[in-house]
Amino acid sequence: MLKETLRLYLVTNRYQDPLESFLKKVEQACQSGVTMIQLREKQLTTNQYYELAKMVKQITDTYQVPLIIDDRLDVCLAVDAAGLHIGDDELPVSVARQVLGTEKILGVTAKTVKRTNQPFLSQTKLRNIGKSR
Repeated sequence: MLKETLRLYLVTNRYQDPLESFLKKVEQACQSGVTMIQLREKQLTTNQYYELAKMVKQITDTYQVPLIIDDRLDVCLAVDAAGLHIGDDELPVSVARQVLGTEKILGVTAKTVKRTNQPFLSQTKLRNIGKSR
């Protein structure tokens, strides 16, 4: 199931987009064949992120596209998203997996080859390799 889901993975960010425009883009992406969406918002308060995630999930659920929440375990659980993606400086993978359970997707960004070989990554379903800053 996961391999099929990862054919076209969209990572979002609203930047300065008005809400309605952003939601329309999410819907258009779902209609156009995106198979998974990661909601990535670094500048929102917890409540703002939660409210946005609820709206995005309503769209993704309509098109049966799994929603991944970036960085925020609390928001992931609150909206019952398909999974969570965390970076190098987020919760430990073992803690995130324990709280999420085994059914939800857990993705991790690894910015070094050394990190991609660490044993805790066996608890993840997604690994994102990014350039280090």
